[in-house]
Amino acid sequence: TVSDELLKKDSPVKSVLELGAGCGLCGLLLAANGLDVIVTDTSTGYAGADKTWNNMVSNVEANTDAIEAHGGRIQALDLDWTASEGVPRVDLAVGADIIYEPHLFRALMD
Repeated sequence: TVSDELLKKDSPVKSVLELGAGCGLCGLLLAANGLDVIVTDTSTGYAGADKTWNNMVSNVEANTDAIEAHGGRIQALDLDWTASEGVPRVDLAVGADIIYEPHLFRALMD
């Protein structure tokens, strides 16, 4: 699986950007396994976005010490990935269930 490949010690992937992270679970798991991860979501892009953002930030804060103890790093970034500005350079970008609306698909492909 992709996750098995990412977690191999000789994997070339060291930094990961999770798009539309929601609660941040995928990014938290990758970071807990030693990767440098940026979990992203928007705090204003849709109804309830502020609650999703606050939940993700709380999850990152609650797990940062344990992640760092395992050699990983994690940070949260308020990012509207439909706008190309501000997207950090990383080895790999991941996302789950992020193109549930047609306009999001075009933005991801651009």
